[in-house]
Amino acid sequence: CRVEFVDGGTIEGYVYDSEDNPVAGASISGGPVQGNRRGWSPGGHVSARSQSDGRFVLHGASLPAYDIRAYAAGYESNVEKNVQTGNTDVILRLRAQGWIEGVVELNGMGHRGTFSVRAVRVNTGNNRNRNRVPMPAFNNWQPGSRQGTFSPDDGHFELRGLSAAEYDVTVTTPEGHISAEPVRVAVIDGTGSNARLSLVAGGSISGTLVDDATGLPIAKARINVSPKPGSGPALPAAGSQTDAEGRFVVRGLGTGAYVVHVWPPNGIQFQEPIELVSGESRVLDLRQQAPGAIQIVVLDQDGAPVAGVRPTVSGVSGGQVWPNWNALMKEGVKFGPNTWQELLNTDEQGLNLRRHMPPGEYTVKVAHGGYRPSEAIPVTVRAGRTAEVELVIERTSNPGG
Repeated sequence: CRVEFVDGGTIEGYVYDSEDNPVAGASISGGPVQGNRRGWSPGGHVSARSQSDGRFVLHGASLPAYDIRAYAAGYESNVEKNVQTGNTDVILRLRAQGWIEGVVELNGMGHRGTFSVRAVRVNTGNNRNRNRVPMPAFNNWQPGSRQGTFSPDDGHFELRGLSAAEYDVTVTTPEGHISAEPVRVAVIDGTGSNARLSLVAGGSISGTLVDDATGLPIAKARINVSPKPGSGPALPAAGSQTDAEGRFVVRGLGTGAYVVHVWPPNGIQFQEPIELVSGESRVLDLRQQAPGAIQIVVLDQDGAPVAGVRPTVSGVSGGQVWPNWNALMKEGVKFGPNTWQELLNTDEQGLNLRRHMPPGEYTVKVAHGGYRPSEAIPVTVRAGRTAEVELVIERTSNPGG
């Protein structure tokens, strides 16, 4: 094996903050120019760190040009695009982010113990994420939000790395205490904002998970209790895992509408809505039933089947329900280049069968190019049975929709 080394190019420059102070220890990375992406190649990706004076040198560059990115904790990252190899005067400026500092109190005194502070960015409706539908398991989390865990003796904390925006700040503890109410905090770049958070006893959900057919407990199942979408970012989420007897306890919940998500080891997840009040301890008997199915038929206004349509199936949490990959793999389904599309879309007879559906309430709707969107139709899935739903969509004069 003969290995031959050749000289690589360099890119040099400096990293400064917005006030021309050098930023030491910043991570500098260079990659192919956007629009000219290609597979890995020697020297195609280069990296370095800035020195005490902000200077950096990227060695081993083999491409004509790079997009150069700089990142440092507590700063907004920055990118200089299409930087030519051999350039020696690249300037990367980083804007200092803001932070939230404050105290967590229990019974009027600084809390001595471990707690997690969460700052969820307020969606004001004027940013690019205004139409984003939160995933139910992520507690209405918005891009730019932060969370940190602290263990002080006096309840003080400092949550850094926040962009200029408004945040709803909450706190939880491992013992199940939660914020009495969220605190709205405005963060300014390069400046600290104050927050005082009070702890109260949170609610809890406990119970068992068993197989409905056999009555046997189901161990090692994940239980996640998340706010129902639209309930607001202030509600805390929490989770647990069932023990050998199928028992679980989820602590630190607030007041409002929740969805209990259950992930048994067999991979067929199911959900159950629940409404909690302040400090309530609820006992649930969760039973995993045999899955059912939904047979969807899509027709046009003349009764002719419409092929290639992708129905949208949604559960009680509002999230879209997809074919169950784990269950399909366990059945030995061989995935080819078109298998996933075949699972999602109607066939030549306008049929689409969604299997492995946990019993419960769902809605089905269709939006397809050249047709008016259908209304959402409710459907109930029962254990071991196939529910049937028919959707009629009307053609429009505009082929594009």
